[in-house]
Amino acid sequence: MTTAQVMKNKLLAGFHRHHVIPKYLGGTDAPSNIAMLHPYDHAIAHLVRWKMYGTHGDAWAFNRLKGWLDDGAFTVKGMRHSEEAKKLIGQHSAARIRKPHSKETKDKISVAKVGKESNRKGVKLSAKTIQKMSESHIGQKAWHAGTVGVIKAWNKGLVGKQVSWNKGISGVTKWNQQAKNLQSKRVKAIWEKRKQEAV
Repeated sequence: MTTAQVMKNKLLAGFHRHHVIPKYLGGTDAPSNIAMLHPYDHAIAHLVRWKMYGTHGDAWAFNRLKGWLDDGAFTVKGMRHSEEAKKLIGQHSAARIRKPHSKETKDKISVAKVGKESNRKGVKLSAKTIQKMSESHIGQKAWHAGTVGVIKAWNKGLVGKQVSWNKGISGVTKWNQQAKNLQSKRVKAIWEKRKQEAV
């Protein structure tokens, strides 16, 4: 590598390779289609393209760059995904292979949440949102449908402070006396069976 090339690389360190014709529109990696831009200029270039053409690819690129650079320098109002873009994002998200968390990672997440309040605490949902959420569950099968016997507690073996989902909630899980007696008999029979199997 020549001295001139080393100097050029140092000068362009941290700069982004911006595609003049975006790749999603068929642009290539040819040098004639690449412009070296400062990260802020790169974000602005995609913002300008979005303002001019309203393309979802530029909105996505700008939002991604903004996320990396966000230090209060950008305040853009009215930037929303089009319906077409939302569909494409949904399709790509559904097709993405998600690697499940390992037991170690789950434990770390659990410990990190100890003592922290939920970022959704106190958020009031509109009647329209509640209606949408309610309708989204129509026709769905319960997670424990068809399960026989004692169901393992959702927080069994988890590390950190865990709270029952219905702790402190009153009037939501009311059972009549007959249902309570029936459930009590079922649970006693299951535990009796487990005691006999353990002997």
